[in-house]
Amino acid sequence: QNEVTVAEYKRCVKRGKCEKSGPRYADFSRPRQPINGVSWFEARAYCQVHGKHLPTEAEWEFACRAGNDDPYSFGKNARKMNEYGWFKKNSNGQIQKVRWKKPNAFGIYDMHGNVAE
Repeated sequence: QNEVTVAEYKRCVKRGKCEKSGPRYADFSRPRQPINGVSWFEARAYCQVHGKHLPTEAEWEFACRAGNDDPYSFGKNARKMNEYGWFKKNSNGQIQKVRWKKPNAFGIYDMHGNVAE
């Protein structure tokens, strides 16, 4: 698993391991939506609870590119973005459920779009 959904975060809160006040923008009626609106500290705490760490910029870049030097993990053709990521023109202005688009070559989903930093 490489994404944190609203449902996953809520389970962490229920176990008393994560901040309840954290997600300020998450729609808790959509459990498969990625969690958003947490602070860096809350995200770090969630990762630590699960024996992980927030990626450095270099780690994120490597994971996003999936070993590829092209502009996107899927190559140079920006027209393929619709297959791999959510953006203004295909999201209807809404955050979408995780894993609805194709993963990159490393099997990581949702590296392009859906939730901004």
